[in-house]
Amino acid sequence: YYLFQNGFNEDVFQFGGSGLKNYCKDLKPDNIEDLIATNALFRPGPIEIGAHIKYAQIKNGLKEPEYDFGLEEITSTTYSTIVYQEQIMKIVQQLGGFTLVEADDIRKAMGKKLPEVMAKYKQQFIAGAVERHCPQLTAENIWFKMEGFAGYAFNRSHAACYAITGYHSQWFKAIYPLQFWLTSLKHSSREELQSKISEIKAIGFGISLSGPDILKSHKHYFGDIESNKIYWSLNSVAYISDTATDEIMKL
Repeated sequence: YYLFQNGFNEDVFQFGGSGLKNYCKDLKPDNIEDLIATNALFRPGPIEIGAHIKYAQIKNGLKEPEYDFGLEEITSTTYSTIVYQEQIMKIVQQLGGFTLVEADDIRKAMGKKLPEVMAKYKQQFIAGAVERHCPQLTAENIWFKMEGFAGYAFNRSHAACYAITGYHSQWFKAIYPLQFWLTSLKHSSREELQSKISEIKAIGFGISLSGPDILKSHKHYFGDIESNKIYWSLNSVAYISDTATDEIMKL
């Protein structure tokens, strides 16, 4: 979690982009629920209505949770913020009186970016909420928040799969850094190598880098566990082909 909190997310599934690096530094995730929410929040729909900012501020004690009418139970695990498709399905059912089929229609509208489908259910939701003693202005405000998700929103199960995979990637970087960075280098293009060098120096947990060594280097990048050192591959030298490297390795 230290790596996530400091934005050291290079080569971590779903978290490696500059936007999510910066958001992780703002959010300071310290549990898997935060990582799941991060995957769902940093999407066009939630960003458009500022849900990602609100979540981070409340988590870090900069704001108090603000629960909407009748939604405390549904949004208690996400600091009063609507984050997932499943939450919206529960909201329209419990507060708007929608059927499961209608709630699923709204889920599809969010997943497929169909704001026109969301629009046709607006008056139905507001009427149902008012019938359940929710003030009309409050119902309209809740609808506005949900409507923002039509831009794009994740379901929780999808976000959880992404978060767990990302956590595993970060775990390997923290616990087996030599193996992690060897794999990263192996799959990097020549254009990416300079940035990889900087990343390893910054967050390599003491890994040192060495140029090609005729006695140590292999065809691919080689990691010496005893010295915690990565040796550049022989065929990273200009004009040395795989065929030449194979012949050198036979000596």
